[in-house]
Amino acid sequence: SLSVPECAQKDTFMLPAYIDKLVSVIKTRRPEISSTINKMHSFVRERLYPVYDRLPTGFCHGDYHAVNMIWSEKDVAALIDWEFMGVKPELYDAANMVSCLGVEDPACLIDGVPVSFVYALKKADVYQAESFDHLLDMVIALRFAWISEWLRKKDEEMLQLEFDYVDLLMEHYKEITSCWNKA
Repeated sequence: SLSVPECAQKDTFMLPAYIDKLVSVIKTRRPEISSTINKMHSFVRERLYPVYDRLPTGFCHGDYHAVNMIWSEKDVAALIDWEFMGVKPELYDAANMVSCLGVEDPACLIDGVPVSFVYALKKADVYQAESFDHLLDMVIALRFAWISEWLRKKDEEMLQLEFDYVDLLMEHYKEITSCWNKA
């Protein structure tokens, strides 16, 4: 997609800047959750931020998950909700899809559709290896957008679910990435 002039001219979405701004707002408006947010923030700052600028980029949907797909009998017929489209790290959409599947059933991250999805992506050879090296880092970083959503909606139950999910991802990081690396 970067050969399309409109895509090549667009700036790459800077997820670290988005996260940093969100964390700053949370510290001011919701100090009682700052320690949880700080733990997540430290994790992505250590693992994703140093490589973010070097990750291969491409045109992405920006909100790629099952709810934004119109399904035919056998596959996806169309994608809707393109408000977040743009140039992003090439595995941004895949990370969001894996992220959304995992929040529904975290066990599937080591033995389910996400593992098969990662395998199919690797087999298709459309993404660079470095992208796969940081797939789980991207998954964790993208949960900040969901946290923002639940804060805006004042949905404390979903907010707690996010915190539990991200904590699980960080705690089982090696196990999950090991399963994905075998794919």
